[in-house]
Amino acid sequence: MRTAAVQRSEELPSPIILPSKQEILRYFQELKGAAKTYRSALRRVGFYGWRLQQAEAWGALGFETEDDLREAIDVPSSTFYKWVRLCGILKDLSLEELESIPTTNLELLSQVTLELWPEHPWVEEARTLAPDKLAELITERNHSNGNGYEPM
Repeated sequence: MRTAAVQRSEELPSPIILPSKQEILRYFQELKGAAKTYRSALRRVGFYGWRLQQAEAWGALGFETEDDLREAIDVPSSTFYKWVRLCGILKDLSLEELESIPTTNLELLSQVTLELWPEHPWVEEARTLAPDKLAELITERNHSNGNGYEPM
């Protein structure tokens, strides 16, 4: 037997209550703050994760494997390893330098072939170029090097 509340919710959709303009602006400000914190957190996960990976420090921290360490900090596998790999590529940058590069451009830098790294000022270009321009540059340089790979 169904309760009246269950029957009512099946019969009539809940009315949509639109937030006020002030609430919408507050939501957007909260969203922007959360995104900024998230971007910073990704860099920190990669920066410190790469250093712990290089030291194979999970055992010293009481974990059997690196994946056990990752699970203990509750970061999805794909996120953890992507950012650890990316920060490994950029291992000579400080955390502050990493934070000076837009997130999309950091991700694009992970798609530069290793042989092209010493030939170009990738970090400075990633700091200053719009993502679409950096992607075009990566594609152009990959093609001139005989590599048909194009960044996503």
